[in-house]
Amino acid sequence: MLLEPGKLHRTLSVPPEAVFKVAIIPADEVRQAASELGSNGEVHLARASSDDPQLCQVVWQLGLIAEREHASRLEVQSQQAAVLRALLGHAERRAERQQPQRASMAERARDYLHDHVADDVSLDELATASAGGRFQLLRAAKRWGVAPHAYHIQLRVHRARVMLRQGYPAGRIAADLGFSDRSHFIRHFRRITGVTPGAYSRT
Repeated sequence: MLLEPGKLHRTLSVPPEAVFKVAIIPADEVRQAASELGSNGEVHLARASSDDPQLCQVVWQLGLIAEREHASRLEVQSQQAAVLRALLGHAERRAERQQPQRASMAERARDYLHDHVADDVSLDELATASAGGRFQLLRAAKRWGVAPHAYHIQLRVHRARVMLRQGYPAGRIAADLGFSDRSHFIRHFRRITGVTPGAYSRT
């Protein structure tokens, strides 16, 4: 169910075993997203309910990511942006604006991630570095073949392979490259390379 911003909602009948999870998106973030996507003024939803499967999917995925241990800011914020894009697809028609050149945006964002491999980069930081908006950046970054947060993890694992060949221990690599802990590093390394860091260093 989609509600016009500012409207109240109440549920009159709820089964005893029902469980609710609520994600609140501040109004100023909705307005900012609408502005980036070419809308002026207040956001008004086109209809009060929706069976849009894409909207349902991105909201559900946001919940899974938000509850997952070690989810990065970039991953969470990118999914939040996907929810806003899908939600605003049900808003009144918006005028198109001139968009920055996508190739240069993607290149600037990629260079920023390369220069900040170990940092907990946010989507806003990455958009600022790319000289564009969050939604323009996410659209431009599709040329990478993976989402920005996944690309960032791949960069860390690539750097980790170099450090392993240089003899650094896994614990030191995890700390230096911004992983939450050693197990977090090992899990991503094995997922991407197919082997553990220990097995890789012995090859």
